[in-house]
Amino acid sequence: MTPTDLGDALAVLGLPLGVDLTAARAARRGLLKRWHPDRFPTGTVEWDEATLRSQQINEAFCEIERAHVQGVGLPPGLDPREWPYHPGTDPGLVPRGFR
Repeated sequence: MTPTDLGDALAVLGLPLGVDLTAARAARRGLLKRWHPDRFPTGTVEWDEATLRSQQINEAFCEIERAHVQGVGLPPGLDPREWPYHPGTDPGLVPRGFR
């Protein structure tokens, strides 16, 4: 992952570098409440936009979650292995002790 990928993901959710997963989850939840496709009539322009935005939101959250597991963007001094494993992360990136 490049810093640009993480930066783009954080921008989609409107978050700063070094944010914790709790804040990222809350931001994702809030954005999905607004942009979930089920809120719009199927086949409309609004539904198409909501589908695209919700996909971007979910992909951004996955990128942020992956970065936390790998230790990218963590506050200085924190070991990525100290972060708990969260369902939905790539099993190949699970910190030691959580496999």
